[in-house]
Amino acid sequence: VDKLQEDLGSAQESIREKSDQVRVLVKERERVNEELKQELAKAQTFAEKNDKIEFLEDELKCLESMNDRLKEDYAQSKAVCTEKERCNDLLEKERESLKKSSEELTEECARLQISIA
Repeated sequence: VDKLQEDLGSAQESIREKSDQVRVLVKERERVNEELKQELAKAQTFAEKNDKIEFLEDELKCLESMNDRLKEDYAQSKAVCTEKERCNDLLEKERESLKKSSEELTEECARLQISIA
């Protein structure tokens, strides 16, 4: 009986030790799970930021493309304005020439009327 009680006490002590070890392991598992949750949260945040970066990179490409088109449009507009200014200069010269011719014709008409009279 003493041997059985001794074995029972030893078994109970072993069970307590194993229970303590299990509690330690459970706490360790909970700690590791918490760390994993934090790492997962960081990974999700990183993925969201990465998605945002990709979105912004796409937006930047779009804006650069629009900027290139605007530069081309500006160059074309500038060329049109330059041509318009050249045409206006030619028209102004032609107007001055016509005005001069008109004045000369008016003088010629006046001379002819005087000579007819």
